[in-house]
Formats: sequence, C-alpha cells, structure tokens
Amino acid sequence: MEPPAWLVRQARSRYDRFVNMTRHKHLKLDQTKIDRAKKLLGAKTEQETIDRALDLVLGEERILKAHRRVRTVGGFDEAR
Repeated sequence: MEPPAWLVRQARSRYDRFVNMTRHKHLKLDQTKIDRAKKLLGAKTEQETIDRALDLVLGEERILKAHRRVRTVGGFDEAR
C-alpha cells in the first residue's frame, strides 16, 4: 500500500529544503556596493559577487569571534 500523494509531496518538500540550501531572496541592496565588490572580487555576475563576499566573511569566522572575545575582556589598549 502506497502512502497518500499529499504525504509524499510533503516529505519531498521537506527533503528538498534540507538538501538544497539555495533559496531565492528578494533583498534591497546598495547597487554601488555590489558594483565595487564585483570589481574587487573579479566576479562576473552579481550572484557570484554576493556568494563570494559571503564566503569571505564566513572564512573570517574565527577572527571575528576572537575580536568579540577580546572586546568583552576589555579590548585593546589604544596606541599612544
């Protein structure tokens, strides 16, 4: 006996959301920033620009977390 079609569709939808993490987003972004980042990154498309910029930020995760820890401990002494 096969499961009902609605249950199969629901399970497939949940599976697709879990496996495919790419989503369509509608965002208001500063075009000047996109253009500058695109040029700096040598990207061909705006999609590639945003994807690579996010990769750069995520690649710096350890550094960003370390900065937050230092800030909560008292920060850096100012250079005199």
